[in-house]
Amino acid sequence: MVFDNNNNLFIPEKKVKILIKEETEDNYTITLYLKGRIILFKKNIKGISKVFYDQDFLGFSIFTYTDEDDNNQGLGYVVNLKNGRINHLSKKLSKTCNPVLIGNNIFFVDDLSLIKTDLNLKIINVLGIKYRNKNKEIELNSLDTYGIFSLSTLRSEYLLINYSPDKFHSNSNFYSGKIENSSRFIILN
Repeated sequence: MVFDNNNNLFIPEKKVKILIKEETEDNYTITLYLKGRIILFKKNIKGISKVFYDQDFLGFSIFTYTDEDDNNQGLGYVVNLKNGRINHLSKKLSKTCNPVLIGNNIFFVDDLSLIKTDLNLKIINVLGIKYRNKNKEIELNSLDTYGIFSLSTLRSEYLLINYSPDKFHSNSNFYSGKIENSSRFIILN
């Protein structure tokens, strides 16, 4: 889900409202309401990712650092819409995007890793993200040239990664695959 032109997001059927207010240049305040009650309020954030919405959960990343090269740092959050409980991943994330829910697991990007958690954000597994360079050789070093823009799902069981080999959205590609318990890494071509 994306925010409207006023930096607000509404999910009327769940009585969810997320308001983003610019306080000073590039500094924002986020307020998340559930059923009329504030359950999250943060000042001095640098931005927020797309919001992943499942019937019972919201997931997003709040950025505490961003730069002109699309690098970021922040924390991943998940809101249980049934009980109003909000959790954040204990690990600070780098070069991240929105989380995604697949089955009973939530996935987060952290630089060259895909973190798999349970619904309470306990880390279950960390998969490496590898990519092929122009010569089709597998690189492991960094996301200096690649950009991962978002995570989503296909038929609620396949992970989709929207990425680009040159950090430009106009050249974006998609990886799709089922993440098995035995998976150790993902290769982006």
